[in-house]
Amino acid sequence: MIELETCSVAYGEKTVFSDVTVSVERGKTLTVLGPSGCGKTSLLYAAAGLIEPASGRSTIDRVPVLRGDRRVGLVLQEYGLFPWFTVSENVELGLRLHGVDRGERRERARDALAAVGMAGAGTRYVTTLSGGERQRVAIARTWALDPDVLLMDEPFSALDALSRETLQDMLRALLRKNPVAAILVTHSIDEAVLLGSSIAVMYGSPARLEIIENTVADNDHSRTSERYFEAVRRVRAVFEERVRA
Repeated sequence: MIELETCSVAYGEKTVFSDVTVSVERGKTLTVLGPSGCGKTSLLYAAAGLIEPASGRSTIDRVPVLRGDRRVGLVLQEYGLFPWFTVSENVELGLRLHGVDRGERRERARDALAAVGMAGAGTRYVTTLSGGERQRVAIARTWALDPDVLLMDEPFSALDALSRETLQDMLRALLRKNPVAAILVTHSIDEAVLLGSSIAVMYGSPARLEIIENTVADNDHSRTSERYFEAVRRVRAVFEERVRA
């Protein structure tokens, strides 16, 4: 379980959010919605240990998260892939930095690529990949590290609609097969409902969170089902009430 405990983040005299407490259990996903500039990425970085909170702390299984914590996997909107590396070399990079031997690196990279639907693509170069394929490789690079917690900052926002839906389905299948605690930042209400076991609507300044429990994401469903549309309507109503008030 990852938990933010009475966490506050400030930049100079500006407090981004204050006294936020939220937890995500293994096998669950929290999606975070909110307008641009409200502090969603700051919340994610505080959870990852990349910025130091003004107060409070981030913990995994009650142990504080520090910068570079190996228990945390982070996927950003920008793919961060090196074009002069092959796909496999990109996936192996984190393992290499952690001192994993060559044979194990190759095996884990191969397994991670298969898990994201990129089996057999290891010898290709980034310049030959589509945007969706590049994001699959970026996810595989993080997944190969076998994190306890997966943090994602708008990982699909740069993709076209069909590629986005395909990768959303891939991520759902991946998290069901290998449950971790996950937090995903998004601007899409539809995506938040599709992927989030719970949804945090972030609003105000300093920002606050309203948590909405969501049973749709934890059950098999269709994007065209009435249950899904009803959940989207419910979250949209809260979003409009809080954010657009």
